[in-house]
Amino acid sequence: MAKSTLEKKSKTARYAGIDFHKTFSLVTLGDKHGEEILQEKLWHSDVSSIKKFFKTHDKVVCAIESCRGYEWFLDLLRDLGLEVHVCNPVKMKVICQTAFKNDKIDSRKIMDLLARNYLPTSYQATPEERHLRERVRWRANLVRKGTSIKNAIKAVLAKENISIKDACSRTGRLKLVEAKISKAHRAILDDMFESLDANDTAVAIQTKWLEQCAKKDKRVALLKTIPGFGSISAIAFIAEVGEVSRFKRPSQVASYFGLVPRLSESADKRRQGGITKTGSTELRWLLVQDAWTAVRNSPELRRRYLNICRRRGKQIAVVSIARKLAEIAFCVLRDRKPFNESNLRKRD
Repeated sequence: MAKSTLEKKSKTARYAGIDFHKTFSLVTLGDKHGEEILQEKLWHSDVSSIKKFFKTHDKVVCAIESCRGYEWFLDLLRDLGLEVHVCNPVKMKVICQTAFKNDKIDSRKIMDLLARNYLPTSYQATPEERHLRERVRWRANLVRKGTSIKNAIKAVLAKENISIKDACSRTGRLKLVEAKISKAHRAILDDMFESLDANDTAVAIQTKWLEQCAKKDKRVALLKTIPGFGSISAIAFIAEVGEVSRFKRPSQVASYFGLVPRLSESADKRRQGGITKTGSTELRWLLVQDAWTAVRNSPELRRRYLNICRRRGKQIAVVSIARKLAEIAFCVLRDRKPFNESNLRKRD
């Protein structure tokens, strides 16, 4: 195609499908009918060229797939004043199943679906929401790391035939000083305890930061009226949910956090599997932990737990309560009213 013709056609570009990668992005431009006009590879190391490209095509509506590390590219496009849609990678995989897959095809498909108004989109969190999510998830990672170190300490002690309850507590450590432990294991235990102390300090720093955020947010006070919810759970729920109005029903929130069972139904056969486990792993874990507290403090939730427990067992019962907590939290934020146990009975 001649250069003048290409330049003329590129001026009619209305849509841009962006296939984002670690070091580059492949952009497909299309006209108002979704017909491909141009494909361009933009290297992330040259941000000025990326800006220049999109300033040249400042009328385009962009779509980019949600993936790791794409946020800076999204913010760059927004700063340039472009309309940007974030497509859902899970739904894209279902829609665009094909035997052929490469960067050019993926970029073209994103542009084509955008032009035809078939693009499955994801919620676009604000920069503040993203930062809060990162803090919540980092704290959860640190907590899991601390649990892993404690388990490693117990494993080393087991090799010495030593069983001390709460060996990682101050009292437990004093007992370990007097215990007969080989020189090799003593050295590795010292290293483990040093790592554990550093990790606990990091957890405390993140916890303090999140609690300060919780004090500034009025929604946290509402969520803390729910049995089992504390400041960390409340701020984590707010961070992961984002704009609560994007959900129409409580069940959608439970599904968003992967707390609903898988369903396979055909003709007169209906089969339910384990929960889907989609969405935030960190918040799902927090909700399950909160569920154990909730069944001790809420008569109605305890009744529900015991009913399910008799039929399905403890693990399924507590996950069911976690799902209920997610639904209650949504209702509390939507209605802007504190939790009321009597309302929970009425819904039955």
